Amino acid sequence: MAKNPFVDGVTNIAIPDSPHGVYMVGHKLKGMLYGIESLIGGDLELSEMTVGKDIRFKKMGVEGDLYMHRLKAHTAELEDIQVTGYTSLTEMEARSYLIIMASRFTGNVDLTGAKIHDGFDFTESVVEGKMFLAHGNYGAVIFRNAEIHGDLSLEGIRTREESDFGNLTVKGHLRLGGAVMPEETESYDSEGLVVGSYSMDKDTRIPDNLRKVLEQYKRAD
Repeated sequence: MAKNPFVDGVTNIAIPDSPHGVYMVGHKLKGMLYGIESLIGGDLELSEMTVGKDIRFKKMGVEGDLYMHRLKAHTAELEDIQVTGYTSLTEMEARSYLIIMASRFTGNVDLTGAKIHDGFDFTESVVEGKMFLAHGNYGAVIFRNAEIHGDLSLEGIRTREESDFGNLTVKGHLRLGGAVMPEETESYDSEGLVVGSYSMDKDTRIPDNLRKVLEQYKRAD
């Protein structure tokens, strides 16, 4: 049963339980979008929404696909959510952070082309399929204690700040072709990083300590 705070339906909206699906494509919202302990029996479709303030989803279940394609918000916080289908956050824009914490995704997760100004945090989350952050712009990327069962694509991404790959497990292939991260810092945490294999190209720019950790694994360009 959803336990959402009071909302007025115009300035703020709460996503209720639904045995089928929830569709809010292109909706413009001045305030916040909530989802607390909501169970969605089908797809959750929020593509091309504009949320004036923050998105806060906590302890939500989506028994279908999650679409947030081209959604715009200040900050998006998704904590302890479960998605059984495909998750699309392609070309999503956050003026501050996108935080996905302690969550599990059965299908692929796609953030291709996302623009996250301050940083993307995927701490302690699990993707049973593949994950794509290709050609996105992020303040930083944080994958501490995360697990990707398939491939992780960071091809062509741009980051400005120190990132965290501590105890990240990528059971498939880590793709870094064209990735550009600040090289001058030595404070990237890569301890415990495990990958099945990895690739990069002549345009890849990553810190030396991350490169050294990767060298113990098979390179397959």
